[in-house]
Amino acid sequence: MTPAPLITPNELQKCLGEGRLRIVDATVHLSFDADGAHVRSGRDTYLQGHLPGAVFLDQIAELSDPNGEAPFAAASSENFAAAVGAAGIGNDSTVVVYDTVNGIWATRLWWQFGLEGFDDVVVLDGGYDAWVAAGLPTETGESTHPAATFTAHRRPERIASTDEVVTATAESSVLLVNALDPTVRPVTYCGGGIAATAAAFALKALGRDDVAVYDGSMNAWTADPDRPLSSADSRS
Repeated sequence: MTPAPLITPNELQKCLGEGRLRIVDATVHLSFDADGAHVRSGRDTYLQGHLPGAVFLDQIAELSDPNGEAPFAAASSENFAAAVGAAGIGNDSTVVVYDTVNGIWATRLWWQFGLEGFDDVVVLDGGYDAWVAAGLPTETGESTHPAATFTAHRRPERIASTDEVVTATAESSVLLVNALDPTVRPVTYCGGGIAATAAAFALKALGRDDVAVYDGSMNAWTADPDRPLSSADSRS
């Protein structure tokens, strides 16, 4: 397996059965209605069909901090290590993450692994749909692996807090867009810190190692009504 952040279904199929390989279904179902955004664990769809040997990690219950500044705030290093270790992912594992929706939940988990100092992780290109479209086998029910030891080493430069983003709005050395200019530090954001990881993933694929994700994103920013907001009209 190459160190590239993407792996194709056919490439992954050739790796099945390798002892260090751990495949993770990271699916979360996101929907919107008049009452706002709603999230639901992807465990049910995982049980109905997943890649051979894939485990499920619940990003709502296991990998988020309920006391964080916004929904889906990254879990502490200790809690992250405990959750992935219980799933059989250890320091010597090679991890492939995917989801059954649009890929942003896979990149979210990819980002969290990187946040905790773990780089031997790639995203399945095209996710579950691409795997099925390639005619490759799937399984139902729960897959498990023996518990393993995962040691987290938090990289604080990979995450941005609201206070840091407040400061960054007045800093010319930080750019709050998906930038490739090498003289500024990219910080990605979205509504809740999920889709922002897809931008971070793309920037990583282009060679940027200094990308931070504003974990709370707009959920945290708008929690204080005094924080400024701008629109496309106001910037024109």
